Amino acid sequence: MLRHLILEEFKAWKSLKLRFGQVTGLFGTNSSGKSSILQFLLMLKQTKNATDRGLVLDFGGPDHLVNLGSFRDIVHRHDSTQTIHWKLRWLTASRITINDPSKKRTEVLVSDSLVSIESHARMQEQLLVCDRLKYSLGTDHAFLIEPKKTGATDFALRADLPVGSEFRFVRNQ
Repeated sequence: MLRHLILEEFKAWKSLKLRFGQVTGLFGTNSSGKSSILQFLLMLKQTKNATDRGLVLDFGGPDHLVNLGSFRDIVHRHDSTQTIHWKLRWLTASRITINDPSKKRTEVLVSDSLVSIESHARMQEQLLVCDRLKYSLGTDHAFLIEPKKTGATDFALRADLPVGSEFRFVRNQ
């Protein structure tokens, strides 16, 4: 069940922190950004469903869930120098368990039902880029992919784990 949405620099929202309950209603005056929240979630769904894995965000088209135009159309105040940041947190129906690949098959690295994902998207020259993609399980286990240096096109995998954890990524061909 979706628990939290944090959204920055998206359409009407400079900064939004929304906590969801079992039933959540969105109320406000006309043009206050209620439908933008739903459009953002639908945009993420159509991005996930897109067949082009190089696509950072799928803004849609005529036969999509939403058609949001371009990055300039969705970034807050149409300021394409800004970065859209978002984070979703949800609880799964059952615990997710990740075994430690560097140890015996039965050794657990982390097991939790709290999952979150966050990302940053911005324009770099004429191209939409993702500066960061972070998956977290629980409150202290995170796995990230981000540029090795600011503006770089090569990326690094990184694990943010509790002190004392010996896990590390191993690159295989």
